[in-house]
Amino acid sequence: MAKINLEAVMSRIDSEMKSALKLSLNQHLSDQDVDTNSIYKTFKKKVASKCSSWVTIPDDYVIKE
Repeated sequence: MAKINLEAVMSRIDSEMKSALKLSLNQHLSDQDVDTNSIYKTFKKKVASKCSSWVTIPDDYVIKE
């Protein structure tokens, strides 16, 4: 098993995650004005509170280059 630092991974792909969240919100809440940045910030806090910083994942989920 491998371990990843989930907070570091999320920070690394921050802009991609925020963009995906924005697209998702627009698809599901197209008739509402939402603050994507605020929602994403809350989402990151909730992930941090629900998951430990280091998450164990199967080795076959990781390719080391």
